[in-house]
Amino acid sequence: MHKKTAVLAFVSIALVLAGCQHPPEEFSGERSCEPVASGEASDAIQVRGGGEATPVVDFDGSLTAHRIQRTVVEPGGGRMAEAGSLVTFAYAAFNGSTGDPIDTVGYESQYSQVALDGKSLVAGLEKSLLCSSVGSRIAAVVPPMDALGDDGSEQHGISPTDSVVLIIDIVAVAADRAQGEPQTVRDSLPQVDVAATGEPQVTIPTTSPPTTYSTTVLKLGEGEQVAQGATVTVEYRGIEWTSGRTFDSSWHSDDLVRMPTSSFLTGVGDAIVGQPVGSQLLVIIPPAFGYGDEGNRQLGIESDDTMVFVIDILAVVQPPVPATEE
Repeated sequence: MHKKTAVLAFVSIALVLAGCQHPPEEFSGERSCEPVASGEASDAIQVRGGGEATPVVDFDGSLTAHRIQRTVVEPGGGRMAEAGSLVTFAYAAFNGSTGDPIDTVGYESQYSQVALDGKSLVAGLEKSLLCSSVGSRIAAVVPPMDALGDDGSEQHGISPTDSVVLIIDIVAVAADRAQGEPQTVRDSLPQVDVAATGEPQVTIPTTSPPTTYSTTVLKLGEGEQVAQGATVTVEYRGIEWTSGRTFDSSWHSDDLVRMPTSSFLTGVGDAIVGQPVGSQLLVIIPPAFGYGDEGNRQLGIESDDTMVFVIDILAVVQPPVPATEE
């Protein structure tokens, strides 16, 4: 379900779904990530400006590098981006030979949000993001082989020998599981425990399945509320009530589940809308609110099966705000 991004040029990164996230969180885990080392070229970059303004970059002469160099201009204190992390960031790209701007995303516009999955970003940008913590600003010099390749980009004035300078601001790194405040729930509901991996373990009561649709907040997050039509990133597990069988689980895949609320099963999408990022939901979906009389043969769901979903809301990209007429 993850959307692959074209990587023909840095400009193509602007095609990645973009959006805002909640403010940085304090990082509390061990930092075992090995970042790309700094070097003479990346240390020579001077960066001015902050906030929503596009940074101004100064360096003397031409910057070249035979390997990626990455310097932390301003350290952050939030969660660290590691392999597989979903990262929200702003960046500006410049020609390392001339200093001319190439591309900018997230300054006075929506942020980029993308998983560090080894396939969705230009290699130089992904390697620069890895091991960066929320709130940090990174300056990187990326050689051609990790940027635009042997062809460069005539359209953007980049020759095959030009390195690319990146300035990156890390806005947010999504957690790998719901980390909201646990809520009190009814004893009659399925019991949910969380394994060390983050995957929910669900115990279904021995009673008959409910006939009404319901959504229960197991953990209440503190992030942005998901708007109708937003693109949301979740982890989920689906269980059939009567048999207790897990018929679907995102926890068994390396790819994040990230799609518009309208693309989920109706009962799931309706449950997610209005909930804050960081929440964990227990959703009970009787047949009439699920796959109906036809069921879902692929998932082994019959027409009379009641489904139980446990959903962790990890991140959101809100829908664009309609332009107002002046």
